[in-house]
Amino acid sequence: SPSPQLRGGRNEGPGPLMLPTVSTSSFACSRIVLTAPFFSQYLDGPIPCCLRRRMIAALLRWPSPLLPFLLSLTTITAAATTNRTIDDQLGDSVTGVVPSYTPAGSWQQGATCTGCFVHLDTSQTFDGTWHDSTHTPGDAEDRVITAQFTGTAVYVYNVLANTLEFTTTFTSLTFALDGEQVGSFEHIPTASDAFQYNVLVFSKTGLANQAHTIVITAGGDANSSLVLFDYIVYTF
Repeated sequence: SPSPQLRGGRNEGPGPLMLPTVSTSSFACSRIVLTAPFFSQYLDGPIPCCLRRRMIAALLRWPSPLLPFLLSLTTITAAATTNRTIDDQLGDSVTGVVPSYTPAGSWQQGATCTGCFVHLDTSQTFDGTWHDSTHTPGDAEDRVITAQFTGTAVYVYNVLANTLEFTTTFTSLTFALDGEQVGSFEHIPTASDAFQYNVLVFSKTGLANQAHTIVITAGGDANSSLVLFDYIVYTF
């Protein structure tokens, strides 16, 4: 999953936390959060993996009379996270649930579409597939992708097009999560004819670890909007 932003230590408190350099090859690098006043005066935000391993190693090597006291001040919570992918065509990598596309007759599987103006390099799309549709002002219905996942974060990836003959390459998307509007994305084409692959068009972290529904919409009456949907990644 994407790495959290890390912050350096503060120049506050009684003095720097001195950690011996020890071999930590036996410590797994799962997400470990150290929460206690003992550490909060030195660190702000998530603790880098390499540093937290040294901190754990230092605690385990501390003189035994101090170890119970330090452990009483420090709560170590291990929370390994896992990413899963929802492919546009094959669906969830574990459950197999496939996103829904509406209106049904307005979407094409880009990898097999012979009448589409957009032809991508399948080696650069996830699992060699993508869904293609264009919403035009005046269309009776918006173009909508709906997907379900259970987890704490979600990331949506599209392909973006720039200058192509005979088709619009402007992209305008809105995103709703569990019925609430949570973001939007707009791509204004450049003069290049190159495609942009694996573009993160939406992300949301810090979600409750429960079932969620994400809805991606291309609509409106201002501009035509090209959608080249590739895949979703979620964390749980």
